[in-house]
Amino acid sequence: MNQNLNLDGSVLSQRTASWTNKLESRFGYTPSFDAPNNANLDNQGRLVSKVDGLSNEVNWDLGGVKLTSVSAWRRLYFRPYNDSDNSPYDIYRGGYDVDVNQYSQEFRLASNGTHAIDWQVGTYYLHEDLRSNLRTIYGSDASTFFLGSGTDSAILNDVEYDRDGHLHIDSIAGFGQLTWHVTSKLSLTGGLRYSYEKKSVNVAGYQAAGADVSGASLTSRNAFLASLGGTTAAQAGAYDLSAESDRGSFSWLVNPAWQVNENVLLYASASHGEKSGAANTSATYAQANVILTKPEKSTDFEGGIKTTWANGRVTANLNFYNDTITDYQSNRIDTSNPSFGTYLANVGKVRMRGFEFEASARPIPVLSINLNTSYNDAKYLSYDDAPAPLEYQAALGGSSATLSLTGYQVIGAPKWTVQGGLDLDQPLSDHLSLTAYANTSWRSRTAMINPRSIYGWQDNYAVLDAGIGVKAPDGSWSLQAWARNLTNTHYAVSYGSASAAAPVTEVLGNPRTYGVTFSHRF
Repeated sequence: MNQNLNLDGSVLSQRTASWTNKLESRFGYTPSFDAPNNANLDNQGRLVSKVDGLSNEVNWDLGGVKLTSVSAWRRLYFRPYNDSDNSPYDIYRGGYDVDVNQYSQEFRLASNGTHAIDWQVGTYYLHEDLRSNLRTIYGSDASTFFLGSGTDSAILNDVEYDRDGHLHIDSIAGFGQLTWHVTSKLSLTGGLRYSYEKKSVNVAGYQAAGADVSGASLTSRNAFLASLGGTTAAQAGAYDLSAESDRGSFSWLVNPAWQVNENVLLYASASHGEKSGAANTSATYAQANVILTKPEKSTDFEGGIKTTWANGRVTANLNFYNDTITDYQSNRIDTSNPSFGTYLANVGKVRMRGFEFEASARPIPVLSINLNTSYNDAKYLSYDDAPAPLEYQAALGGSSATLSLTGYQVIGAPKWTVQGGLDLDQPLSDHLSLTAYANTSWRSRTAMINPRSIYGWQDNYAVLDAGIGVKAPDGSWSLQAWARNLTNTHYAVSYGSASAAAPVTEVLGNPRTYGVTFSHRF
């Protein structure tokens, strides 16, 4: 596993503007890359996250048809307080303050019972207001780190720079689906949906705090803020951008199924749909033309078999799929303007194909066994101008360099995953049952940043969870001792790309954790 991200002998550490060299040359500090034992931060505030929501479902039997209404509201409040420089110095902290309010209403009218043709039609409405403010707050050591040794700390100390994005979405859709039971064993399902979406986004960049400075100090601050916002020094990072879009699209599904006998079902499906376009709520002034992306378009083909054996004690299902996504959304860089940086855009085409196998067995009434495995050949079919990793940039021409990822494994997509487990529920008496479980999951080697980078690869790993306890047979109460990641496997759930202001960062999965849970149902 790539836990030791030691960059000292690499191209990264030899770049004079690298995070490592600036800490060494300007503070005399040599950072450690011996994860997971190298955390050394001057502050780490508590992350605050709150989620509220309400939902209500009402069903009316109208005689032969059923009318369903689903109303929902969801609110998110998120405030991170991160030490973003990953050092023991007071350089900067940043993160996205996020507020979301979302309202939705759905009506469905569906046939009751089983007929030669079963059907449903409906409408769906969504309204969403989102604010995502990328706040960066600079500390007393920021001037030394960003501007050089001997500079006045007041230039950047307590300066806050915000890229404040507001997004409004209204979406309405109408849909219908019917299943034709051609015979008692053969059925054909078809569905069609039309969606219309209108969205508007506004992004403003501005300085929100900082001590009063003048002369050369003010000039240095304005130039630094301009580099953050992609503006001129005269603008000092201040800008205001807006964009709107509206779009209608069709999604469809065709799904034949054949019940060969009571134990074997064969099926196939073809479908097409869209993932809504994204909004760059932290776009810079230089990114005025790419605030909104086009939707991703997915065309998927699947086929498989579902089986049961031994009077239902054993099931085995196999599914094959091929999914092609066009206008795939990922990072892009504008080579004509280095201040542009990376931004979310439509980069090309991705293909995912493979299979999923699921099996379960109950050899005795008190014991169940399950096994799931999947193979996913996920590749970029076209992605010709991906941002180059830092170790390539010196050779390719600097921070605006790009390279092709066409033919490479999609970031974050392991080729193989395997999951398996045992569950025991053994009655001990009329009033007490013994319960126990053990589950394991395994993932193959995965590129977490860029498949052409030597950094950010997570080697294959397995995680084991287990528990044992007692409960009432009717489920009214239970007591369980459990352990997660029992073997204390060290693995990364994500990596952050290196920059001139941060190293390659690694977010580790939870270490071995023990606990006891008591639950009671009133």
